[in-house]
Amino acid sequence: METQSRKASLFILLAVSAYSTNQIKTDSGGFDHSLYRQVLQRFVDDEGRVNYQDLKSNDAALKAYVEKLGNESPENHPELFSSRESQLAYWIDAYNALAIKGVVDHYPTRSVRDVKMFFGFFYRIYYTVGGHRYNLTYIENEIIRKRYQEPRVHFVLVCASVSCPKLQREPFVGEKLEEQLELAARFFINEERNVRLDLAKKRLWLSMIFAPGRWYETDFLTWLAGKSPRRKPVIEDYLRI
Repeated sequence: METQSRKASLFILLAVSAYSTNQIKTDSGGFDHSLYRQVLQRFVDDEGRVNYQDLKSNDAALKAYVEKLGNESPENHPELFSSRESQLAYWIDAYNALAIKGVVDHYPTRSVRDVKMFFGFFYRIYYTVGGHRYNLTYIENEIIRKRYQEPRVHFVLVCASVSCPKLQREPFVGEKLEEQLELAARFFINEERNVRLDLAKKRLWLSMIFAPGRWYETDFLTWLAGKSPRRKPVIEDYLRI
């Protein structure tokens, strides 16, 4: 029990570690996210909730953006993505936009679990991205997680469920990605439903994102083992206590 507690504490420290500012790269970019910005600004409220009913009736911008994703990606148009940050931002936006598209296509529905049984929403619905056919699971696990090894993506990938992180009302872009990930991490970790620290009882409650042996343990451990510059992990960087 004590070992598990120490491991849980380690994971939260890893998750909230702030990256060194010399890691930040700026990138003017060449991929246009303006259509997606229109969707987010019009149909997503300040709490990150999507008005799917209105969006389904006014989905021209979303359809056009998904079509653009289908034609251009870092894989078939690398000239549009001159930095690692712009590539990662593209895949985050693609995942979130396609998740929204999946719900719109099957609206009305109470839950993504009702869209194709046994989590088929993530495994059995395919989208064209940069000329390739991918499902959401592949984009998350094989592209975002494996290629970029950035654990903070788990604070911004939104699976169209109330238990997911808050959907931002602005697209992620390369030149602002570091700031955007930092803000998302701070918000997620300071939501009581995700992280709750009881100093008097010396207890720490964590989202399943940080649970030892569960969903994303390897992401945080891989990041810790990396050689990139970083400041000493301290929980106070993000968690207000």
